[in-house]
Amino acid sequence: MNPTRSVARPIRAVAAAGVLLAGLLLASAPVSADGGGAMNVDVTSSVMNYDETGTICTWWVSSDVIIVNLTNSVLTYSAVTASVSWVNAANGTSGVVTPTVIDNGGLVVGGTLGAGFPTSQNYSPFQVEVILPCDVTDADLAVEITTAYGSGSGDAPFVDGGVNTPEVTVAGAFVATALAGVILIRRRRTPAVVAGA
Repeated sequence: MNPTRSVARPIRAVAAAGVLLAGLLLASAPVSADGGGAMNVDVTSSVMNYDETGTICTWWVSSDVIIVNLTNSVLTYSAVTASVSWVNAANGTSGVVTPTVIDNGGLVVGGTLGAGFPTSQNYSPFQVEVILPCDVTDADLAVEITTAYGSGSGDAPFVDGGVNTPEVTVAGAFVATALAGVILIRRRRTPAVVAGA
C-alpha cells in the first residue's frame, strides 16, 4: 500500500444553505419519534496526517459529524461512540477497533439538538487517532449517537482502495450536497431505531 502522505485538512464550515438543503431532501423521513426514526447522522472524513512505523501505522482522521433532528422534540445525547472498521482485501483479514478521540468538536454526552425537523448541527472538527496495520486496503470511521428516542449512526471511509481520503474542495462539497442530500460525502446513514417501535 502506498497511501497519500500529505496533510489534508477538511472543510471546517459549510454554508447554512447546504445544511438546509440536506434537511429538505430528507423530507420524506419521519418527523415524529413514533415514526421509527429520531435522527439522521452523516459523517465526512479525511486524513490529516499519517505515520508509518514498520508494519504498524497511525492515522489522524478529521471529520464533520452532522446530525439532523427528525422529531419535534429536543434530543439529548446519552452516548457518543466512535469505532473504526478495517479490511485487508489481499489476505482477507479485518477488524474493528476503538480510536482515541483527540477533539470531539463539541459532540459530547449531555449535548442537545434543538426540536423541530430539520434542525441540524455540524460537530467539527471531530478528530481521532487510530493505529492499524499499514497494509489495510479500506478503513472506515463510524460515529453512533444514542438518545432517549433511539440511536443513529453514520460512517465514512478514510482509506479507500489503499489510498487515504483526500481533502474535499468547496465545489465538491456543494455538488455532493445537491446530488446526495448530505453535506460533503458519506458512506452510509442509519436512522435511529426507537425502542418499542
